[in-house]
Amino acid sequence: MGELTIDKFGEIIDGFLKDNHVQILIDIPEGTTDAQVKDNVEMGSVIQFYIMLHGLKASFGNMLEEMKDMLDPGKTEDMVDGILELVKRELMEDKECCR
Repeated sequence: MGELTIDKFGEIIDGFLKDNHVQILIDIPEGTTDAQVKDNVEMGSVIQFYIMLHGLKASFGNMLEEMKDMLDPGKTEDMVDGILELVKRELMEDKECCR
């Protein structure tokens, strides 16, 4: 079977996502920024992460389309770097999650 690498694991998860109707709900109650995540496959946070990864990809594509008149196409990679830095900062800010 071979070694289970992160790429192989991602392929397995992507296969599952392709073969199933998957939904995710992110609820942020008023007065907080604490997101509550629920999905219809109920297979845990790793699956939720992969679902959100695909959602992030779709949202980024939508953002590029909506802002196409304002963005230099040659700066897309810089924009991705900035977004990833924002994600890192948000994740590391929550000391509870990163212990």
